[in-house]
Amino acid sequence: MVVRVEQIGINNLTFSKTNLGEQTTTETLWFNTRARTSDVKGNDNIRERYRQYDDVVHLLVNYTPNIKTVIDNTHLFSVAYRNKSWRIADMYEHDDRQHVSITCVRNDPATAP
Repeated sequence: MVVRVEQIGINNLTFSKTNLGEQTTTETLWFNTRARTSDVKGNDNIRERYRQYDDVVHLLVNYTPNIKTVIDNTHLFSVAYRNKSWRIADMYEHDDRQHVSITCVRNDPATAP
């Protein structure tokens, strides 16, 4: 397995509604960090109840107070990687609290068949 170290950004997500009642999501860069990336899959998919995600990436980052905040509130953050927005599907805090594994899926889902 080849592991690369690449720059990623952690974004804050803000949810609101327009005057017409449409749901909007705003991403704002919180901080940049480096992550060890591996297993970038363009054809693997994760199926949720109504959506199917086709791009998956696994990131390994150092445990920091900011990452602890992300772990505690995963739904309020996204990852910027390769100029795309990635949704955090899963986070695993290693027992030694040195690293955190993040599984991300692309933020442009298609409707599941």
